[in-house]
Amino acid sequence: MSESFLSFGNSETFRKQLLVRNLSPYNVPGSYNSPGNPINYETNLTVSNVTDSPNNYVSTNLFASDLYPLNEFGPEGGFGVPISVNLTPVLDPNQGPYYPLTSGQMEGLPLINEFYIESAYVTNKWGPSGGYKDLVVITDTFLTNPIYQPFWNPGYYNYSSYSLYNVIFQDDPIGSNGSLSSDSYLAKIGATQLKFAFEERVAQEINQATLGVINLDTITDPFTASLLATGQQPFFIRDWRITVPENPLTNAVNLANRITGTYFPVSFIPGDYFNENSPYANPQQQNGALNTINNLTGGLLSPILNKTRNPSEIFVANSGNGTRSTLFAALNYNLYRPSYNIGLIQGLSALANAIVGQDSPETGTYYVGSPNSEPSLIDSPANQVPVNQFGEQQATIVYGPQELGILYEGNESQLKFGLKGKSYTDGGGITGQLVWTSPKYKGNAGFRATQGGGAGSLDDDFNQISADYLQYQSVDIPFKPGSILYNTQKLIESADQLQGQARLKHVGTAINQVSKVFNDGYKELTKGSQVLSYVNQADGTQAGLEYCRVFQKDTPYYTYADLQKSDGITKTGRQFDYSVLDNTYNLNIAPLRNPGSTNIVDNKVKKYMFSLENLAWRTSDRPGFTYDELPTCEKGPNGGRIMWFPPYNLTFSDDSRPEFNPTTFLGRPEPIYTYKNTSRSGQLSWTIIVDNPAMMNTIIEKQMKGANKDRVQSIIDSFFAGCMKYDLYELAAKFNTIPSKDLYTYQQILNNPRLTSEEQIQVLQSIPVNNEGGNEGKASGADDTSNSTATGNQEAQNPQPETVDLTSKYEGYGFYFHNDIPKSNLTTGPYNDYYNAYLGLQNGVYTTSTPKKVISGTDVFSGSGVQNFFNEVVIGNFNFISTELLKQIEDILVNQNGKIDIEMIGSASAVAAVSYNQSLSERRNNSVLQWFLQQPLSGGTTIKKYYDDKKFTLVLNPNGEEIVIAKTRAEAAATETPTDVSVNNAQGGNILTSSVDCRNNVKDASYNPPKVTSQAEWYSVPAMACRRVAISKIVATVTKKPEVPVIPPPVVIEKTSDNPQNILTGITQSIKPEPKITIEQKLKEGISKKILRNLFTECDYFEVIKETNPMIYDTIRDRIKFFSPSFHSMTPEGLNARLTFLHQCTRPGQTIPIIGPDGRPKYNDALNTSFGAPPVLVLRIGDFFNTKIIPTSLGLTFEGLDLNPEGIGIQPMLAKVTMGFNVIGGMGLKEPVQQLQNALSFNFYANTEIYDERATATEDTSKLDKYVVNKITGGVPPVSQQQINQINSVQPQRGGDTVGSVVDGTTMDYAGIYTELEGKLQEYFKAYSDMLSKTTLDYSYGATLIAIKNNNYTKGELAGYINEAVDTIIYGKSNEYQNFVDDLYDEVVRDINQGNNPILFAAINRSGGITGKQKRELEEKLKIQVSTGKGEILNSITNNTTNIVSVENELNYIFRRLDVVSSKLDGRLQGTNEPLLYDLSGDTFFSVNENSGSIIDVLTFKVKNIIESFNGLIYARGFTGDYFKKSNSTIDNGSGCSSVVVGLNQSFFVDCPTNRYYTLMSPFFLTENKYQTMVNELTSGNEIKGDTNLVDLIKSTCENLKNTQFASFKTYWEGELKKLVDDPIYIQASTWKIPDNTVKTCSYKTPAEGNLNTKTKRIKDLYSKNNLNEQKSTFNGKVTFN
Repeated sequence: MSESFLSFGNSETFRKQLLVRNLSPYNVPGSYNSPGNPINYETNLTVSNVTDSPNNYVSTNLFASDLYPLNEFGPEGGFGVPISVNLTPVLDPNQGPYYPLTSGQMEGLPLINEFYIESAYVTNKWGPSGGYKDLVVITDTFLTNPIYQPFWNPGYYNYSSYSLYNVIFQDDPIGSNGSLSSDSYLAKIGATQLKFAFEERVAQEINQATLGVINLDTITDPFTASLLATGQQPFFIRDWRITVPENPLTNAVNLANRITGTYFPVSFIPGDYFNENSPYANPQQQNGALNTINNLTGGLLSPILNKTRNPSEIFVANSGNGTRSTLFAALNYNLYRPSYNIGLIQGLSALANAIVGQDSPETGTYYVGSPNSEPSLIDSPANQVPVNQFGEQQATIVYGPQELGILYEGNESQLKFGLKGKSYTDGGGITGQLVWTSPKYKGNAGFRATQGGGAGSLDDDFNQISADYLQYQSVDIPFKPGSILYNTQKLIESADQLQGQARLKHVGTAINQVSKVFNDGYKELTKGSQVLSYVNQADGTQAGLEYCRVFQKDTPYYTYADLQKSDGITKTGRQFDYSVLDNTYNLNIAPLRNPGSTNIVDNKVKKYMFSLENLAWRTSDRPGFTYDELPTCEKGPNGGRIMWFPPYNLTFSDDSRPEFNPTTFLGRPEPIYTYKNTSRSGQLSWTIIVDNPAMMNTIIEKQMKGANKDRVQSIIDSFFAGCMKYDLYELAAKFNTIPSKDLYTYQQILNNPRLTSEEQIQVLQSIPVNNEGGNEGKASGADDTSNSTATGNQEAQNPQPETVDLTSKYEGYGFYFHNDIPKSNLTTGPYNDYYNAYLGLQNGVYTTSTPKKVISGTDVFSGSGVQNFFNEVVIGNFNFISTELLKQIEDILVNQNGKIDIEMIGSASAVAAVSYNQSLSERRNNSVLQWFLQQPLSGGTTIKKYYDDKKFTLVLNPNGEEIVIAKTRAEAAATETPTDVSVNNAQGGNILTSSVDCRNNVKDASYNPPKVTSQAEWYSVPAMACRRVAISKIVATVTKKPEVPVIPPPVVIEKTSDNPQNILTGITQSIKPEPKITIEQKLKEGISKKILRNLFTECDYFEVIKETNPMIYDTIRDRIKFFSPSFHSMTPEGLNARLTFLHQCTRPGQTIPIIGPDGRPKYNDALNTSFGAPPVLVLRIGDFFNTKIIPTSLGLTFEGLDLNPEGIGIQPMLAKVTMGFNVIGGMGLKEPVQQLQNALSFNFYANTEIYDERATATEDTSKLDKYVVNKITGGVPPVSQQQINQINSVQPQRGGDTVGSVVDGTTMDYAGIYTELEGKLQEYFKAYSDMLSKTTLDYSYGATLIAIKNNNYTKGELAGYINEAVDTIIYGKSNEYQNFVDDLYDEVVRDINQGNNPILFAAINRSGGITGKQKRELEEKLKIQVSTGKGEILNSITNNTTNIVSVENELNYIFRRLDVVSSKLDGRLQGTNEPLLYDLSGDTFFSVNENSGSIIDVLTFKVKNIIESFNGLIYARGFTGDYFKKSNSTIDNGSGCSSVVVGLNQSFFVDCPTNRYYTLMSPFFLTENKYQTMVNELTSGNEIKGDTNLVDLIKSTCENLKNTQFASFKTYWEGELKKLVDDPIYIQASTWKIPDNTVKTCSYKTPAEGNLNTKTKRIKDLYSKNNLNEQKSTFNGKVTFN
């Protein structure tokens, strides 16, 4: 079939006609012009390739003449105009119009007309009778003698009929009557033509199916090939037939039909369009057989037998490829389309088109589902539905609607929200597993919102949720195109193209869950509250920074810090430590385990929110029932047994009843009332509820330790469902907390504490010696025959070494270093050298350079944690190691003659290269080793001795940056990696908010994007955590002294019964002996109860809630470790114990014994008489009640029954308690007030003392009082009269008037400022002298040198605006004195540590030396004193330099005004704050000559000279900062710190340590009261004061320092200062005057002229309130030295 006329190839001619090249029209009159209006009629285009001819060809006759007439014919009579032809025409022109039949012209023209075109050449011998009627033109004549009659001559041939096969495939076909060769000529022609036609049709089919479908023009024609390359021409010619059978057999029939020209009366397309194609098109017998096989094979053939196609697929399959191509092209315009099979040829065409870059038809895309997941069958898929008895699958819904939902959205593996998502408590995370965000703004995640939708500060919560959050961002999830989620994402992203309010108004911003601010078209709204957070500014105002209560998935309402009110009143607000309101989320309801507990302190209870304390326990001495033997959480703060209660349904009343005695008198209408007393009573009621088994905490914290949270949750669910069981006694045996050696002794106390003497001897003799670990939990005599007395004696004679693992106590404690310390180019010293220097940076660069937020890996750390890290880790760890660890080391090495092995890991942050950090951690390890080796032990030895003897080993592993610092010990243990050692907070709790991978660079989060900076790498918590040497393991080997039972001597006791035993061996016993119970029986009684009670103790249930803890818990493990009134109440044991306790509160304590004649207590037969301590209780309810009470009634109402087997049997689950009581005394926050209350008392409620100073205080607030006073006064001493005068003399705002005084319209007078200069310069010299004198004499000469060393603002120019400017130097302002004092303090502490301090040196080197304890005691005393000295010297320098700096600021303002005037300018600020300028003139006033009396003479000669003379005097007297050596913090004028210091051959100090000690501690020696206090403190220690010789030595050493060195040195400087003030130069300076010849007036004019911009700036700068530059070296341009 030919190609369509509308194809690209067939339209070539038409397209070429459209491409005719047209030129611009002729620009001559009469030429063609296109119509101006649109043409609405048909236009016939002709092919006319226009020649670009000159215009005159048309306008003149030359055109006709130049044309060459090539046609023989022309108009009759010739052309109307002459034709000039340069060449001779070929033909004779102008012969008239052409007509082909013109006579004489037939031979010259070809016969081209319809008759001749349609004439055929007759080659047949035969023709019609009578010949042809019309003209016949024959050029080839076969016969010369034609016969004009019909053909018929049967005798000439043998006719037959032939089969098609024989005709096609036989050369001489055999017919019905013979061969073709014997048949007629016509038959022969017919057979030949039939065979030829058949072969032609076959060839045509082959060509059409193969070469015929290829567009050959694309190969032969370059233009067509280019169209192919650009996708405008197809490579294959398409088959445009409507119906082309899909079935090859049917297609063969179709071919035969076309070959034979027949018509097949049945459609090739199977089935019915309006019915689904039946999969059972086979005959019924065949279907039956196949279904039988299918049933026998269990449905194996079902996918084949049940395959169906919809009618449209069948129609497409039976269409020509041209038709399909057109269909596919149309479908491709649709996003969602069927996935029809494009066929082989179409597929090859698509492939070829793809090769040359032409778009190919896309595969089908379902809006819902796919060809393999047909939506209509998704809930009843093939081969998953029931099969009937005929083997046919029945359409039955077997899946729910969620299957279609999954198809609808797609991407099932990443979409985990909705029904598929997990709740937060099931581990789904805070994000809900999907966060809508956009590519542009996803980086704002975790940042709070500012007004206008900007990013504010980073939310601390983001650090905890970032890992979960970042994996569920919508921008990272490939949604199915076209789905609701996909369109939602695109909607959000469309807002990224906008800015400002337009973006906020966009709906995508409202949907975006990172964008927390949007606009509803009228006003700005937030996804939360519009309350702003405010901060105090330097000027006292408050600035709103950001929205403070807007919560989103990246800044969730997540931790306790997000509570609207989270602070308590213990550390903030009123700051009363004994309040139970530590935080709004920590009310101290239940005991909190250490470390970090707020209510269990010093091994006893500090406070509970609601509690009763029974004081009757204070008098008990019964073994097992004493205060010391109570669990920690039951040791009350007042010495009794305390019990906490959850405040469920808590109500209480308070009733006071005054009582009067009335006295009546005859005749008096009213009695006289005499006050008797007032009784205060109350009623208390609450409910106790049972809700959880006691074993729960043990199961979670111990049995499942280390398991992941999902597994823990699953096991706990199984436990509560009854599918998992735990044996209590198995848990007791596994996690027993009672030492084995104590089991036997405890056992006796439980049920029969008062044994007879005989029984006690038996028990003591049966207790094995050193049974640690060997028979954990075994009872004596049970399956262990080795525990005999003989065995015990043998072990006592040959004690075996015992290994004690101390890792759990010390693991994670370490030594922390500053960045790149120790240095690689210096010798490594002991750790304390670097520790002191490190602490010196805490309030310096670690305060000013710490970034607000940093990022390590994906975790965020706050800069506010740096100071906590210093206090709780750097300092806390070192103090813990210096005290606890060193004491234990001494005990093991010295007292127990043992051995200790310590393993430590040195590490570094990732600032430098890996190899460098490896070396750095080795240097840190070496520093720690040196520190350990030099630590003193008792007996005058050090650890080094034991190190040399191999009894102290220190294994130091340098890990460099290849380490991960775990957040907690639990995390470190879970990793099973020894290097993952946590950071230990000395105050308890976690200091790290996340683990720290030291390989990660630390980035400053204030940049966008965050980047690595030196501040982040040095002064951040992650960096500080990595720079350490931490303990990873400690194991001690000791030989314990044997515990040999001591048998008391026989004691005679009187007979107390009919028992014939009168003399017993044992302890005196006044109670009748109980019936004898065998030892074996006793050991089996009660001990398991004791173990379980200790194992399930409430003291270890709950942890302290931190502000960084989430408020909601995703697992039972997290929930159970924090007490929550909505979740926790009581265990069955807890309920029973509290009910028992309440009854005990109504009974007396142990009977108080009488004292016998021998002075020893004598017990009666009964210990439970009324003669015990009365039941006095302490009731605490919050911060409101904390008082002693007398119980008057107790009522209990029970409800429900507990049938849970984890409990203690059937008992009530709920008890309603009602207690009546009378109040005794007053109430206090810390404890009850003993004083009786009257009308002038203020302790009727405990928290009155928080706000009213008239209440008797039970909590010490002296530190708080001091803090408030210092805040009010600024920490400075009382204000002097001079300072008061300065405050009262308020200066007017500068710039309101000119520098000079306007005398008249042309004259300006400067006498006033010269007077100011004169007085202020005198004041400056006096203030300078006073500062030197006060600092030197009140403190020390060294302190003075520190105060004047490396000062700021010392240099500057006078008359700086003119060429005659001169340099000068003033005192300036002390700059580095803080650092110098820190260095000095560190050096003095180092002298103490190294034994070089003069007092310590004298003590160490006395005859016989001193003990290690004495040395440590003296070191501690000295360090305390030098710490005080550090504060004293800083205060002295600050106070003594304040006045001179104030004077300098005023003097410099005078200099600045004179500088402006010397540049011939003056001015003042007008109301608009713009200056009014005055040009100054005057030859004498502005003369540059010395002694001319000009302003330039005053500034550049007179002022400069007097300042230089004074500076020279100061330097000559030895007051120069050069004499203080920073390298060793000593005074040294060049002759050494231990020889002549200053003066004429006078030596004061014997060595450098004494030199330093003088500078820091001089006033403590030279001020009598301070001196006596210091000496008394040095000699007050227990170890020192017991050694009188040592006390005398310390005193004599102090006396020697005081008199022979420090006092004489002070006397020397008193003389030098006297010489200074008596020196003529000082007298001249302190009385300096303006020269008499000074010219004080000049001329002026206004407005000024010239460079007004420069002049305007100069006046504005003069009166500016801010410094004009930040150069700290100069006083020029400074408004204040700040």
